[in-house]
Amino acid sequence: RDKLPMLGITQLTDYSVLPSEDPAAVLGLHTGAQYCDGITTPENQKFANEYKAQYGVYPGYYSDAGYAKARLLITAIQKLDGVVSDHKALIKAMKNATIVAARGPVKLSGPPAYSPIQNTHMCEVKPAHGERRKVPIPPSPNVPP
Repeated sequence: RDKLPMLGITQLTDYSVLPSEDPAAVLGLHTGAQYCDGITTPENQKFANEYKAQYGVYPGYYSDAGYAKARLLITAIQKLDGVVSDHKALIKAMKNATIVAARGPVKLSGPPAYSPIQNTHMCEVKPAHGERRKVPIPPSPNVPP
């Protein structure tokens, strides 16, 4: 531990597993992620605090991803005034949708994949107020897929 940095993928410290992991094993661990619960933007503070109040844990990768995808879809549907029968128009509206998610700005790339263009983060597990939190190291903005 003192000779090599401890690195892992985001799921290693996602909130679906973090509360049950040994603190000695995960404190100081760095993971690459699209989302860290400790992002200090107003959007994330609202999302993380409301999520914690509702579910008793902070949101993780999967929570943020599902919420951001739903918001992108809702934004596209609103642009179409709720009419989704024209699939090509819906795809175009999704491609042109942009939101400010808890993790930062999100939009979709073009064909064929329509993957997210978003900030990416390195997160470090740190103690905060008696809990383990994933605190971001400054993000890399607008990373293409």
